[in-house]
Amino acid sequence: MQSNQRQRVKARRNKEKRKEIITWTIGTALVLAFILFLIFRPQPETQANTGYQLQPRGEGVGTLIPVKTADHIPDGDPVDTPTDPPTSGSHYVTWTDAGFYTVNSPEYLDLYHDGHLIHSMEHGYVIFWYNCNLLTEESCNTLLDDVQSVMNQFNGYKVIAFPRPSLEKPLVMTSWGYMQEFDTFDRDLAVQFIETNQPLAPEPDAM
Repeated sequence: MQSNQRQRVKARRNKEKRKEIITWTIGTALVLAFILFLIFRPQPETQANTGYQLQPRGEGVGTLIPVKTADHIPDGDPVDTPTDPPTSGSHYVTWTDAGFYTVNSPEYLDLYHDGHLIHSMEHGYVIFWYNCNLLTEESCNTLLDDVQSVMNQFNGYKVIAFPRPSLEKPLVMTSWGYMQEFDTFDRDLAVQFIETNQPLAPEPDAM
């Protein structure tokens, strides 16, 4: 009887030892798997990731303006942009839709419109910034008609006209990382700026 009891105790201990070994093995494997996941997991899209081009993706039309940041910031926070008008910079989560805006447009009356417009350029939008304060009424109307005509040529796709009283030129075009100033309107140059620069944005396929 004692021999049988000792055998049963020994068998139970061996069974418990096997369970401990299996548990330890599984635990070790899970820890190693987690470590490997942390090392090799896909990185989120950030400025440092090669999947995101902070600078324009090729040689564009106009003056190249180095891009310092493309961070998303809360609505209402001051944007960090290298130029006036902006060519890039920190921006808000929402963007401005294509269209022709005036000083009476709600989008212009929003004091923080730059944060939305910069996001538009990140998506490949091109902006016509205009300052009619530098022109006669007749010259202003002619300029705006010329701008609208070019926008119509592209069926309004990712093109924006927006007032900018701070401009020292009557018209400035910007895309992500590029700027083109106009003393007088040049239709061919405006068309070339759009055609060449739209695809160079970091996210040209975004809405």
